[in-house]
Amino acid sequence: MDKSSVFEETYTNYLAQIGKMDFEKIADRLGAETLGDELIIPVFGKPMRISSDGISESSGSRPNFSVCVILFKYLLLCPDHDPVEMSGSALRISRIRHLFPAPSSITPKPRWQNIFLVA
Repeated sequence: MDKSSVFEETYTNYLAQIGKMDFEKIADRLGAETLGDELIIPVFGKPMRISSDGISESSGSRPNFSVCVILFKYLLLCPDHDPVEMSGSALRISRIRHLFPAPSSITPKPRWQNIFLVA
């Protein structure tokens, strides 16, 4: 199997997955618009048209494969409902403090191992 056929197979697989999505539900959440059966997402100021037929730039051409994969994953990882907002019963840090060791109980490490730790 050559490289281009693997890309085409992956692209087709992603198209099949987004073909099952309801773009109306996720458009607002993504800052996108719907136009018929297309979802239009601005990417670096350029509108990208996404539908079950494919992804295209405003010129009508397909963007490179990596841009397509990023857009497919962006769509597929978008939840189909708004996150639940917590009201009044937020979890306080003081309630979970016992889950983390106190700074004094951490064994000191050689200095070169602490370069990423913030005191």
